[in-house]
Amino acid sequence: MIHTDFLLNKDKGYWDISVSNDIDSTEGLDTSILTSIFTDSRASDSEQPVPLLRRGWWGDGYTRSSLGSKVWLTINRPITDETSNYISSYVSQALQWLIDDKFFTKIDVSTSVDIEKGVIYLYIMSTKNDIITKRIFEVLQET
Repeated sequence: MIHTDFLLNKDKGYWDISVSNDIDSTEGLDTSILTSIFTDSRASDSEQPVPLLRRGWWGDGYTRSSLGSKVWLTINRPITDETSNYISSYVSQALQWLIDDKFFTKIDVSTSVDIEKGVIYLYIMSTKNDIITKRIFEVLQET
């Protein structure tokens, strides 16, 4: 398992990568969450009519499931409640496998919009062995 820490500052992201075998560790689960959210899942024909622009992970062609989320589809959308709802739905779908494979018993996803700052915040509360962990991300910011 590759462990990824994503440390975000105002100007750029910083990736820290280390190797571990244990997806069930805290670091492994954090990496799985980050990978599931920030890897681009392939868009459907109706979401992106141009095949070359549908993105997605090449490895999905060899499995029945899809890695990643469709959060990338919201990049050019305005910062609104509607966009926030799309993000929440896309992230919930992307994280469902962590519940199905019993890494978590529950994952709650919510978003909030800060119109003044032009930011959509993503809140993820995951439950495992009665321990709740909350993660917060800025997923969309107007530039």
